[in-house]
Amino acid sequence: EVKITDIILIDNFKEIGKDKFLQVNRLNTIRLCIKNNIKDAIIPKNIYTKWFDYDRIKTALSIRNRKQGDYIRLKGIKGRKKLKDFFVDNKIPREDRDNIPLLVDGSEVIWIIGYRINESYKVSEKTEKILEVELLDRRK
Repeated sequence: EVKITDIILIDNFKEIGKDKFLQVNRLNTIRLCIKNNIKDAIIPKNIYTKWFDYDRIKTALSIRNRKQGDYIRLKGIKGRKKLKDFFVDNKIPREDRDNIPLLVDGSEVIWIIGYRINESYKVSEKTEKILEVELLDRRK
């Protein structure tokens, strides 16, 4: 079982280029790093490494399991989608849903880790700082 027992708050860290590691559970560690936007950089396509627009983050980030009221904004969908509906639509078994770590900004899910990222936090041509997040030591 890879359940997160506590909410892991991510302190606001602003140092460019310095890695921060957070132990999520027995098996997984998250690496975070802020980078200056590198023009013409290729956004990683790895499902366990994602880039986010750092300046769009509204509150302190945290890593936790799902809670009632969680939502995400997805490409091609107007408004927001309840996390529960995302899990149902993607046929994620009920017994697995509490074991999927989430990177969240308040109740807004930024990344369903290993699945989808929030459209509102994607890197764009206007992005000045990139938050790179990578899930390490993943085992199934």
